[in-house]
Amino acid sequence: MRILMVLFDNYYPKDPRVRKEVRTLAREGHRVMVIARRGDGEERRESNDAEIVRVEFPLMRRGGVPYAILYYGLARHSALYWVLRLRGWRPHAVHVHDLPAAISSLVAAKLLRLPLIVDMHEDWPELLLFYSKGRSILSKILTYPIYLVLKIEERVLLKLADGIITISEEFRDLLVERGADPDKVVVVHNTIDLAEMRALGDVPAPELEGDLKLVYVGGLGPHRDLETVIRGVK
Repeated sequence: MRILMVLFDNYYPKDPRVRKEVRTLAREGHRVMVIARRGDGEERRESNDAEIVRVEFPLMRRGGVPYAILYYGLARHSALYWVLRLRGWRPHAVHVHDLPAAISSLVAAKLLRLPLIVDMHEDWPELLLFYSKGRSILSKILTYPIYLVLKIEERVLLKLADGIITISEEFRDLLVERGADPDKVVVVHNTIDLAEMRALGDVPAPELEGDLKLVYVGGLGPHRDLETVIRGVK
């Protein structure tokens, strides 16, 4: 199959989940094209495990409230333009990562009569509310309307997407509670790619004598709530 992926909330190949999925699909004989945000110094187009097209958004490097208004109001919907523009590549399916660009990808997929797979990395509406805590009044004023829009978009996607991938059984159950068809939701865990770990051959093995040593591999941020884990271990 030819699979068109949309990744507007992270960079490729920096996003490890997307990188592992692309590698797995390529290994199974599928062809993948990824449309992703363009980071500093990244090529606009290149090929490795996939054909990659990178898109720049105005104000992206500036960030803050102006970029939030632009991205949630306009830029994320450019997924519609890009999916339709690349129809000459003739994909068999569209695979969009996370909620913000998903509704436009859904519209484009329906216009092209293609199945849409939504890969839910995060609970975006709740994550947005969480990140607004402790921020400026303007940020909070902006956040709640965006939260409501994302909740509506999520409800539409859970009903109309042809398939939904998520990261855990708990998140799967939550999406089913919100209206997803249980038969359409599958879990792909965010596990470490052991091949990537084995490639780090020059890293000395840790000393494991004596006290038990634990290693955390993953993102750092307040929503991870690692403090609870640390207190629990103590």
